Amino acid sequence: MDMNLEQVKPVINWIKGHLMIAIMSVLIVAFLFCGWYFSSAMSTELTSEIAERKKSFQKIEQASKSTVSLPLTDGDFEASGVLNKQLLDSMRTLTEKMQVDLGTAREATLRHNGDPFPAQMPHPSYSERQSGAADGSKRLLIDERLFPNPPGNQAEDLPNKVHTALIAAYADMLQEANAGMPPAPASLSDTLLREQSRFIQLDKRKAARADLTEPELEELRQALSKSRLQMYNQAASDISFYASASAFILPESPFITKAQHSLAELYDWHWDWWVAEDIIAAIVNANTDLENGKPLPVVQAAVKRLISVRTLDPTLASISSGKSSNSGNRSKGRGGNSSDRGGAASGGPLPDPVVSMNSAIKTDFAVSLTGRSSNDLVDVRNIEVVVIVETAALPRLVNALAKENFITITNLSLAPASAFRAAESGYIYGSRPVSMVTMELETLWFRKWTAAWMPTQVRDALGIKSASNN
Repeated sequence: MDMNLEQVKPVINWIKGHLMIAIMSVLIVAFLFCGWYFSSAMSTELTSEIAERKKSFQKIEQASKSTVSLPLTDGDFEASGVLNKQLLDSMRTLTEKMQVDLGTAREATLRHNGDPFPAQMPHPSYSERQSGAADGSKRLLIDERLFPNPPGNQAEDLPNKVHTALIAAYADMLQEANAGMPPAPASLSDTLLREQSRFIQLDKRKAARADLTEPELEELRQALSKSRLQMYNQAASDISFYASASAFILPESPFITKAQHSLAELYDWHWDWWVAEDIIAAIVNANTDLENGKPLPVVQAAVKRLISVRTLDPTLASISSGKSSNSGNRSKGRGGNSSDRGGAASGGPLPDPVVSMNSAIKTDFAVSLTGRSSNDLVDVRNIEVVVIVETAALPRLVNALAKENFITITNLSLAPASAFRAAESGYIYGSRPVSMVTMELETLWFRKWTAAWMPTQVRDALGIKSASNN
């Protein structure tokens, strides 16, 4: 130990003599070690900060390549660039304008479809339907307080009231469309008998037809034929096309037949009438003079005669009865019963239906030519129409149907028609070739307005829920 101390003493003495140098040497070593330590920590922190900044630059680069896509009617709009407040404000303004345009288009669509309250979404309540001004084209045949949920004391006579209103509605519809028929046989016979009496007694001074000579009989036949043709031509000049209520499948009077009719049947009567209104409106448009907007006479019109209109789909009454679990136990009283009303109290408004205008529509071309079928948004009804048309003017009818309430022609066939043979029965078509045209039409009906007038039995069959059951 002493030997070690002796060896160390010179070093200690040197340090004492050179204290400043020794202290500085120690500090230098310490600084070297601390520098290495702190430089290492600073490098780690700097590396982390650089990584964060890299992420920020990546976000900026991504933002500069952002793609904005907006669905428009003529294709999607797409744009790339840096998102900024001005761009976002422009997008917000465009979106708000599109929402307004969408609301306007939706209202126009419903009004075109016949909705009496197209501006009210999703559908007006019973009180609003009673007090509001209806601006659509469709309506009920009777007061809504009686249909589709009649009071108990009104239920039995309801089919008679609806039928009376229905027959009057068809008559008014045809009269407003300037439709008519050739002179009735009885009227024609009376006129010709008067013409014959005048010819025999005044022109030939004879007592009876048997007193006429053969030349006089031939003269009489020609005079009567001329008078008959004049009557046919006069009738043709007074109307725009031939049509009568017999072209439609109308129910017989329940007062006469004593038949029982459910509320679903009464709704079918309404729906057939709404379809007939659209078909007649299309014919009127096809037969309107494009220059002055007035109806053309038969001999100049595109559509000469409406022969028949019939529904190709099952009636709602048959669908409803088929899906009714207690249909065999229904009361036989006419005009509806507790089963028809689905348990709702008689009289007063039914619960409002739950119908959305935002339902998606899926197409299935295995179902139909258009791929459309009834869904939560619309009901599809297929109709067959048979008409006599001036062959060259058929496109006018096709265009008129396409403009009328979402009607699509899914099938069409033509057969030559004889204008001369038709003239023998009083139908004057003119000198141009005519054809008998059979068309199958697909029509669409938005539930937003039709469901409010559906009896409970029909709503249940179509899967339409009521607000109280939602």
